Amino acid sequence: MKIRNFMGEDIDKIVNCWNAALPHDKVTKEEIIKKMLLDCNFSADGFFIACSGDDVVGFVNCVYRRVPIDAYSGLEENNGWISAFAVNDDEHFAEIGSALICEAEKYFESHGKYEISTGYYPVYFYQGVSKEHCEK
Repeated sequence: MKIRNFMGEDIDKIVNCWNAALPHDKVTKEEIIKKMLLDCNFSADGFFIACSGDDVVGFVNCVYRRVPIDAYSGLEENNGWISAFAVNDDEHFAEIGSALICEAEKYFESHGKYEISTGYYPVYFYQGVSKEHCEK
């Protein structure tokens, strides 16, 4: 397994990985483009891809505010968010997931973000996954 940053040609494989990992919360290519890649706070440096050969077997998208959400809000200087995370390799789930989270932690720390959560506003996908559908 290798972890690297996102490249444009990964998009279809990311959609396939997501849909394999979360079959009850599927996404489309258009949703990934609109909600992640076109987000004004997106950075390919914070989008980590786990690869096994040519396959994408997991990913994590890390964001922090580079642009305020509105005229009254700041950049939330200490905050970072994991807006999307998936691993579709049952055999190596823990290894891949741990490696991706480790990369996310290093990324956030290098940018001075120490309060990390999910539920990144305004780009929500789903408010958590169903335990009965995603138990490993």
